[in-house]
Amino acid sequence: MVLGRPGAGRGGGLGRIVGIVEVVREAYPDPSDPKRVVVDVRAVRPLARPVTLTEIRADSRLQHLLLLRQPRLSVVPMDPASWNRICAMGGLPLGKPLIVP
Repeated sequence: MVLGRPGAGRGGGLGRIVGIVEVVREAYPDPSDPKRVVVDVRAVRPLARPVTLTEIRADSRLQHLLLLRQPRLSVVPMDPASWNRICAMGGLPLGKPLIVP
């Protein structure tokens, strides 16, 4: 993840995306487990409604996402079309599509 890049914030391991976050510190070794890395983020805005992994799995346009193949990962890459689709599913205004820079 790149500093300043937006991302989808997952809700406490609940299997749903609840908001938009921004990367404030790029990946660094997890102090509690050096085999893992962590990324620091800050909350930007909540979605109007959470988007569940079940909903994402049901959308044929999102079948390719790494999030569905490795759902335990907290940070995964996402292409602009998928990002915009998930934002729309979460009720963000369609007049201002959010595109991952």
